[in-house]
Amino acid sequence: MPFQRSRDRSPHVAQRLRQYTQIERSRLLLCVAVCVMALTAATACSRADGASAGKQPSTTPTTSSRQAAIPPADAMTAIKNAIDTVVAADTLSVDYVETLLSVRLKKESDNGSFTFYAASGGRFAGLVVKAVDLRISDSDPANSMLVIELAQPGPDANEFARRFWTKPDYMPPSPHSRASSGYWSTRQGGNKISIGHPFDHDHINSVVIDRIADTPCPPEVCEPAPLPPLPKSS
Repeated sequence: MPFQRSRDRSPHVAQRLRQYTQIERSRLLLCVAVCVMALTAATACSRADGASAGKQPSTTPTTSSRQAAIPPADAMTAIKNAIDTVVAADTLSVDYVETLLSVRLKKESDNGSFTFYAASGGRFAGLVVKAVDLRISDSDPANSMLVIELAQPGPDANEFARRFWTKPDYMPPSPHSRASSGYWSTRQGGNKISIGHPFDHDHINSVVIDRIADTPCPPEVCEPAPLPPLPKSS
């Protein structure tokens, strides 16, 4: 009989054993899943901390190339800086002007005293250039003049002259010709700097850097002829 009871209970034992095994397997899978989730979370936190540490500001101040290339605050300052650059140049040579304005100068003529070069296009102080005229003395290259005609209107000439120059001179356009221009000018070292504006508005449309030395006035022109002597009284 004991043997018989053992045989009768064997199916129940086997069933319980299978249930126990399934429960233990489920617990094991649950533990594995929890461990995987914990490991994933720890890895993510570690990466986040590393990224945060990499973004901490440096103690050494730096200036980006974009910031270094920021143009001048306004068009007036840009033209003033461009003029100062030309004034500081040793000579107004063909190579220098071509590099300055990104143009190709072409020899136009030579009158025996000056060689004339011309070009079109290019840029000056960020403004599009319409025409360039360069004159260089044949006897002394230091005597030269650069004329830049702008294709687009620049800032107000009157405001520019009064903002940057002390006691500038002004020559108004001719009232008899709408094709004439007005000019504000000043001297800076051996340079006479002029900015022109059209007849009908005050915006800068030309810049002139003149290094041609003033020609001495001939005595017969500048010095008046002496007056004839007074007649002697009788």
